Amino acid sequence: MKEYTKYTLVTKKATDYFPFLKKMKRDHFIFFLCLVIASLFWMLIKLSGVYTVTYVFDVDYNHEPVQKRMTSQVDNTLTVNVTARGFALVEMGFGNKHIPLSIDLRNYQLIHDKGTSYYIYTQELRKSLAARLSVDEANIVLSENRLGFVLEDLSSKKVPVIPKYTIHFKDQFGPYMEAHVVPDKVEVFGPASSIDTMTAVYTRKIVLNDVDSDIQVNLDLANNHPEQFNYGVKKVALDIDVERFTESSVVVPVNQYINSVAIKTFPSAIKIYYKVAQKDFNKIQPNQFNLVFDSKGVKLNEVTKLHLQLDKQPQNISNVRLEPADVEFLIVK
Repeated sequence: MKEYTKYTLVTKKATDYFPFLKKMKRDHFIFFLCLVIASLFWMLIKLSGVYTVTYVFDVDYNHEPVQKRMTSQVDNTLTVNVTARGFALVEMGFGNKHIPLSIDLRNYQLIHDKGTSYYIYTQELRKSLAARLSVDEANIVLSENRLGFVLEDLSSKKVPVIPKYTIHFKDQFGPYMEAHVVPDKVEVFGPASSIDTMTAVYTRKIVLNDVDSDIQVNLDLANNHPEQFNYGVKKVALDIDVERFTESSVVVPVNQYINSVAIKTFPSAIKIYYKVAQKDFNKIQPNQFNLVFDSKGVKLNEVTKLHLQLDKQPQNISNVRLEPADVEFLIVK
């Protein structure tokens, strides 16, 4: 006769219920799977339908004409009704009701209404809106036929352009003559009270290294107060001729008269050293220089030396030095 312990009874009871539990879990899984499949079919049916959704665009205008300043926006929103299948609307975002819309006024015809009021036709926006929303133009309806804003005239004046740059030349190279800026003046627009104090416009600084050829670069104008000023142009051209330079010298005689007094100087001629572009090397002649005495406040009977300086020299030379710069003298009687 078999004996059943408490453990044996518990084990047998669990074994009896296990198939039932297993079957219940399987039924739940099948039910859940059917629910998911039904939901997918329902979603596909719904998304294949055609719906009309309203989007509100928050309008931001930019790049108004340089001679004008936008002082207020009459219309700062644009409502667009879009008709499309659910699939397309999902891509656009069903819940994205407010969308930023930047309008570059350079791309549209500005219509003058009256006074300082202007507007653009929203019809001109249809193509870009349709492309942005990935729908046909025929499927969008605009709430307004135009968008309005206020543009006020600004005062203007022309001011010189001052370029800011640092150039590091290779050895023996340097600028030939002065830098050339095109245009050298620009028209600036702004409130009359502010523009009267403006005397010049500066460029953004650039640094050029190891330069050994002509420089032709565009420089951006620096506008530190764009909320006040507009510039007629955004960039200027900087042209600098670059040449190889060498040192040369000429011997120039010293004038033997000072304030109509005859003198004899020691030495009677001095050497003038200078830097010159190689292409001008043979153009420099002694007669292009003129030496004079620095006699201001000098009493000839109280000094033994006179200081020399140049009052004429060629324009295309630099780094000029006299050797010697002081000469001894005797008064000829």
